[in-house]
Amino acid sequence: MNIISLVTEAKKLLKQKGSKICIDTSGDGTWIYLEKSDWIANVGKGKYFVDYDGNQVNCPHWDNDNMIMYVKPFTHTSNNAEEDQ
Repeated sequence: MNIISLVTEAKKLLKQKGSKICIDTSGDGTWIYLEKSDWIANVGKGKYFVDYDGNQVNCPHWDNDNMIMYVKPFTHTSNNAEEDQ
C-alpha cells in the first residue's frame, strides 16, 4: 500500500484509477465503502488529512491491486494543520 499525505494527491489518484473509498467509521474495524465522487464532493475539501486534534496525518493508504483508498478512523480534511509530532 502507498501512503498519501495530501488531499490533492488522493483526488488525483481517485480520478485516474480509483473505484472506491473504504473508511473505518468507528475505529473498531467496521469498514464502509463510499463512491469516490461522494468522497471528493463531501469530504475531500481540505488540503491536509488531519486527526480530530488538527494534527496532520499521513493517510490514507492506497491499495494498488484493488484500486481502493483506505482512510484511517477519525480522519478528516482541513486547510489548516499542525505538524504531527
